[in-house]
Amino acid sequence: AFLRKNFRDRVFANAVELADERRTTAGLPPLPECLTPHKLRHTAISLWFAAGWDLPRVMKQARHSDSGTTLGSTRT
Repeated sequence: AFLRKNFRDRVFANAVELADERRTTAGLPPLPECLTPHKLRHTAISLWFAAGWDLPRVMKQARHSDSGTTLGSTRT
C-alpha cells in the first residue's frame, strides 16, 4: 500500500498537474478529479479492444490470467 500511495503522490499527481497546466494553456478543461492510475488501466484495456486486439493479446498486455477480469475492465 505504501508503494501505491508513494506512486500516486510522487509520480501520478505530478503528471496530472502538468497535464492540467498544458490543457489549460490549450484552452481545454482539466482532467477529471476522480482520475486514478487504475481508471487509466481500464481505459487502456478498452482502447486495445477498440483497436481490434483479440482477447488473448489484451490479457497478455494487461497481465491477466482470467478473461473475466479483462472483460470486466471494459465496463467501468
